[in-house]
Amino acid sequence: MQIRPLTIMELSRCEPLGHQFHAEKHLPGTFSIDCLIEHWTHYLTCFESMLWGAWEDDALIGGLGAVIAPDEFDGRLTAREFFWYVGRPHRGGTAGMRLLQHFHAWADQHDVESRLVRLIDEGETMQGAQLDALYTRLDYQPVEIAWIRPRKSARKGV
Repeated sequence: MQIRPLTIMELSRCEPLGHQFHAEKHLPGTFSIDCLIEHWTHYLTCFESMLWGAWEDDALIGGLGAVIAPDEFDGRLTAREFFWYVGRPHRGGTAGMRLLQHFHAWADQHDVESRLVRLIDEGETMQGAQLDALYTRLDYQPVEIAWIRPRKSARKGV
């Protein structure tokens, strides 16, 4: 297995994993590879950003995308993970941690703090979530819980 940056020309290779991630995390809306390509082309050409891929032979099995951006409140630069995902058949190996190590090395190289988000799995509660222990071991401190309110036409009872 190899970890390396994806090029703009390789962004379309993210489509199968994008669909898996979107479905597994029960995200609202519909995954669009065209949207991913448009946004990540912009990020990779206009910002300090990185999109790492975990490759097994010639297959993309996981990825981590991040951008260095100013904090909204004081302007200091922070490395922000947008997604970190390894396809279900490849979990339990080293791909996820190796992607995270590349993210940390990149943030350290730029001398900025790292920020990770964690999506809650279906049926999971916010207390005792599996990744919380890992994040704590990696010296992360919880600072935010995000909530999504579906659009009116998608809410129950409307």
